[in-house]
Amino acid sequence: MIALLLRVEFVVDGLGRVFRTPRQQTALQRAYNATWPSRFIVTVVIALALLAILALVVAITSRGIWRALGGEDCRPRGPVARRAPAIAHEQLELDGAGALDATRAAVESGVSGVVVGGALVRS
Repeated sequence: MIALLLRVEFVVDGLGRVFRTPRQQTALQRAYNATWPSRFIVTVVIALALLAILALVVAITSRGIWRALGGEDCRPRGPVARRAPAIAHEQLELDGAGALDATRAAVESGVSGVVVGGALVRS
């Protein structure tokens, strides 16, 4: 895209009015006279750089939004005294025992398994 725009006369004339110093004029003339493979390489490099900048901005912004919405920081700080949130099988209980422990005890006594279900919401 950039390579094509530099071949359009009014774009080059407009850029010539913006970039007025002799050094800028020389750079603009070299860009205008560049070969197509050179133009392609420069266009790809610029596109990749813009994508990298965009990815960085998205990463920083999304992390800030996550924190603003109350998301927890994933990195542990200081001594890890906090316990990780319980996973599903730790939240289910069967006769006052954890579902996994109750299943293990039942399998040891000869049953094939235990089916336990329920809402994972504490009341």
